[in-house]
Amino acid sequence: MVDINLQKLQAGGIAAVGLAGMAAFYPAGLLFALGLGLTGFAGYKVIEDMPKSNNKKIEEVLKALNYAGAKHGNLPVQVNKTKSDNHLVYELKPGMCPDDFKNLKPRLNSHLQAETDIYVNNSQLHIEVLNEKLPESFLYKRQEPPGDMILPIPIGKSRAGFLWADIVKMPHLAVAGETRGGKSNFLHQVIAQLLHNEKVKLHIVDLKKVEFGYLQDHAEIALTLPDTLKVLERLTLEMMYRMDMLMNNRKNNVVGLGLPYHVLIIDELSQLSPSLATDSKVKEMCKIAHQMLTSLICLSAALGIHIIASTQRPDREVLPGQLKANIPAALCFQVKNKKNSEIVLDNNNAASLPPVKGRGLWQFDGKEREVQVQHLPLGMAIGLLPKVAVTKPMEESVPVDGRT
Repeated sequence: MVDINLQKLQAGGIAAVGLAGMAAFYPAGLLFALGLGLTGFAGYKVIEDMPKSNNKKIEEVLKALNYAGAKHGNLPVQVNKTKSDNHLVYELKPGMCPDDFKNLKPRLNSHLQAETDIYVNNSQLHIEVLNEKLPESFLYKRQEPPGDMILPIPIGKSRAGFLWADIVKMPHLAVAGETRGGKSNFLHQVIAQLLHNEKVKLHIVDLKKVEFGYLQDHAEIALTLPDTLKVLERLTLEMMYRMDMLMNNRKNNVVGLGLPYHVLIIDELSQLSPSLATDSKVKEMCKIAHQMLTSLICLSAALGIHIIASTQRPDREVLPGQLKANIPAALCFQVKNKKNSEIVLDNNNAASLPPVKGRGLWQFDGKEREVQVQHLPLGMAIGLLPKVAVTKPMEESVPVDGRT
């Protein structure tokens, strides 16, 4: 071990090169060990600003909130780091509750300037920190989906990487957000992906008649309420037909039966809400449409019939509890207020999203991710259409009473 005479080293260093020269001459770690207050040197001011570890930042949040007496040293005991400082594992002291940490998630995210996944495994608290920055915009680029998905659709760029989702596993999706927030742009990407899948028959309800007209040769499109009722009726009959088929084949889903998947995209769900209709005839048609839609969402999960319902007005009239309970996946762009966010996500996070077009929150399978959806201009979307139409109107061979 090297014996260092502090006084001689200080005197010799100062005489030879002066304080500034000494700072340049000796390694920072050695000078710290010698107690030489390098934070006073302009060249080493950066040492004070060195990034703190995630563990240290989490500790600072707990102390600031005096969580479980954190100011007095009653902190959770860190067991180990797995992989990196971005995956921390803690052993909780008696009296500490994992759910309390989950409730601190917004505060931890803010201080860490990241997203966190907080969960318990083998009685240990895991905190995974995702700190990759999200772009404010990026142009659509066709990517290769994961090979293990049946009906993959692109979601967007997250701090954990690019996200894909399988409609079959969802099996339904709610998309919400204010006008020009990114809903239609996202739906065009979903459609671009599905139209190149030979397993899919695509149906679109577009009562605004402005977004999806370019798809008339590639999907079954309903532009009026009577046409919407026809589409929903045919899908309902198809659902009943498939129920009998599964029972006869002693199966609990359509995988392996060689049947096509039907995906129904509803551009504005509020236009099918009976409570919002003023004309009595329209109200009655909306009531019938809503009943069939509810049946499809509640009963068709294993039948290869999937719904993507979009709305700029996420309230309880448009997305009532029975529908919401059977739509486990959601993509929510910025909404008007906390109440709208609560209805879609069961939290108010979407109300505080940054004002970035295409920025949303993806929620599925117990996780929530902030994502940046790719920008897909309409001209590019048209250019992505397959040369041969994939989806055609449903076959009239389906029994009119829904039975085999």
